[in-house]
Amino acid sequence: MRKNMNCLVAAAMLTIALSGCGGEAPKNDMPLSSTATNFGISEMRMAALPAEQTASAQAALADVFRTGVEQLCVTNGKITTLPNGKLDISTGSSRAFIRRQSPQSAQIDFIYRGKSSKDVPLASGEVRRQIGLKLKALDGCNVAYAMWNVDTSRITVGVKSNPGIHTSVCGDGGYISLPSFAANHIGIGEAHSMRADLVGQELKLYMDRATAPIKITLPKEINAFDGPVGLRTDNGHFEVDFFGAAASAGPVAPPLACDSAANASH
Repeated sequence: MRKNMNCLVAAAMLTIALSGCGGEAPKNDMPLSSTATNFGISEMRMAALPAEQTASAQAALADVFRTGVEQLCVTNGKITTLPNGKLDISTGSSRAFIRRQSPQSAQIDFIYRGKSSKDVPLASGEVRRQIGLKLKALDGCNVAYAMWNVDTSRITVGVKSNPGIHTSVCGDGGYISLPSFAANHIGIGEAHSMRADLVGQELKLYMDRATAPIKITLPKEINAFDGPVGLRTDNGHFEVDFFGAAASAGPVAPPLACDSAANASH
């Protein structure tokens, strides 16, 4: 096991102040805003197990289904389909969401193939090489993220809240920062997975088929908006299986509108 995994297995409970491995100081990866706050993170274990050993442990989770590119609204970058059915994402910045409203459950199984051909900085000017999930993705200004950074081997969870603003004019404003935490190293050609389940303010992350989730309490601002689940990548080449929950019970709703203008940069 790599040292990041060993550190996480040893950390049975973390609270508001999150410290890193080997004396490393906590890192806040999201831009800080005037309302930046640290929130509780607990039960951090990432012991990877074979899929057949984790099926029963995750049986109570919402069912998720493989999602093809035809079911996505790609608001930034380019996503294509490989002969094996996986999504191929190699642009410097990509954003997409599932065109249906559903429970806030999503999963990515991915292989990292290396850097993108061109780096694209974030609105803050920072260049990150990362992949992750979007939750309650109303638009580019109101959304929650769980992102896995390739270069730093850390997970960043954050909420971006800009009430009344629904276009990319918000830039990098409105981020509420949570502490980042150590994750498994992502090497070229390696397969990894991330699953997110959000109910109310409680987010559960299952990393690399872990049986116990990382539990994170999101700030109350997450209750102010709603939207579909999605995925995003920055500055990397990834082959991805993307899974989303089935549509909510009730009458079948028409597909969500694909508004690239509102969601393009985030």
